[in-house]
Parts: sequence; structure tokens; C-alpha cells
Amino acid sequence: MISQRIGTEVGLLKNRVKHRVRNGASAISTMQSSVSNKTRRALSRTDYVVHENAWKLLGTTAAVAVIGGFFLARRYGSEIMGEVTRSVTDEEGKPQEVKLKTYTGFEVLQSLLPFALFLVKARQANKCAQNAEIEISKE
Repeated sequence: MISQRIGTEVGLLKNRVKHRVRNGASAISTMQSSVSNKTRRALSRTDYVVHENAWKLLGTTAAVAVIGGFFLARRYGSEIMGEVTRSVTDEEGKPQEVKLKTYTGFEVLQSLLPFALFLVKARQANKCAQNAEIEISKE
């Protein structure tokens, strides 16, 4: 009698656990498909915005980079730039030494080269996109 009751309770408990596992698996599957759909929609919208407003995005990125570089140069300028001492005469004819901060040619090249490469790559991407639109419109 007691063993039958324990067997029945174990069977009921087993069925409850199976039911909850199935419900949990279906909930996880539903959540996974929902997240996947939302991610696809977000990527699609981002792709559309980037392709439709490529030059605006490029200009904004360049402006942010220039502004960020300006503030970084103001903060760390003395560490980045070299100093040159020049002799200058004042109004009274007395010589004075003035420290000037200068960039070397290599530093200028190192700063401008990534920006130039970025602009070239953006122009190439724009040409490819225009060619693809022309081919699609011909078909």
C-alpha cells in the first residue's frame, strides 16, 4: 500500500518534471526565435541607413575623429610634439629663447594616412554600390 502510493507520487512528480522541461524548452525556443527576428530587423535597418546615408555617416565620423583628435592634442600635445628652441629678439633688441612645438613629417604622415585610406575605401564602396544599382536597373 505504501509502496504503491510512493510509486504513484514518483510517477506524478516525474510527469510534472517532464511537463516543465518541455514548457521550458518551448519557451527558450520562442525566446530564441524572437531575439533572432529582432536582430535581423535591426541589422536590416542599420544596413539600409548606412547605404542610404553613406556620405553623411562618413562626414559625421570624420568630424567626430577631428574633434576627438583636437581635444587629445590639447591634452597630450606636449608629450606628442617635439620642442624646438629658437632665438628671437624682442622690441628692445635683447635675444630671447622661445620654445616651439613642432610635428615631424613622419608624425603628420602617420596621422593622415589612415584617414586618406579610409576616404579611398569609402569612395570605392560608393562606386561599387552605384554599379550594382545600375546593373539591377538594367535587368
